[in-house]
Amino acid sequence: HMGALEREAPTFGNDWHVVDLCCGRSVTAAVISTRHPGTAITVVDKLEQRFLPHWFAVEDSGVSYVQLDLQCSSFLPELEKLVKRVARPVALLGMHLCGTLSLRAIEAFAHLEAAQVIALSPCCLPNKDEASSPQHLYITKDDAEQYRLWALYLEEALRALPTATPVSSAVVPDVLSPKNIIICATRDGAKLPAEKK
Repeated sequence: HMGALEREAPTFGNDWHVVDLCCGRSVTAAVISTRHPGTAITVVDKLEQRFLPHWFAVEDSGVSYVQLDLQCSSFLPELEKLVKRVARPVALLGMHLCGTLSLRAIEAFAHLEAAQVIALSPCCLPNKDEASSPQHLYITKDDAEQYRLWALYLEEALRALPTATPVSSAVVPDVLSPKNIIICATRDGAKLPAEKK
């Protein structure tokens, strides 16, 4: 995600706010806080705070944890309040988001005016039996092809947003998983911080 994010937003640095959705143990936040000290980083997951004690033991890391469920109806309003409090351009990250969580990340990108860039790496497909699942993903039984079609579907969902341009997608061999496509989009007319000297 870091390489993709830095390519999409060349001015990315310590005057940004990174929101890492479904952060798990927040390895991505650790990398960002090391590479870009001073960056405001919010790690979001539905895990209870007790499962991420490492961030509460480290002072001045720039990382804060917020317990939110992306599938809950209060997710977007709560995230919007948080983003407004920090008041910096936002980079949304979604590393290996399962099923419809990738679609929720795209909704967040569309909803948050401060979100200037999104880097998304989908994981497993949505449940085939969900009414909202794109059924064309299941025409083939080949896992790799299903994943490729899912990533393409998400890329097209970003392209359909009136505010997202350009949109790019790439297989990243450094991601040691067969789920290694990263999709990025930048908000059209993004108000990015000034280029660093």
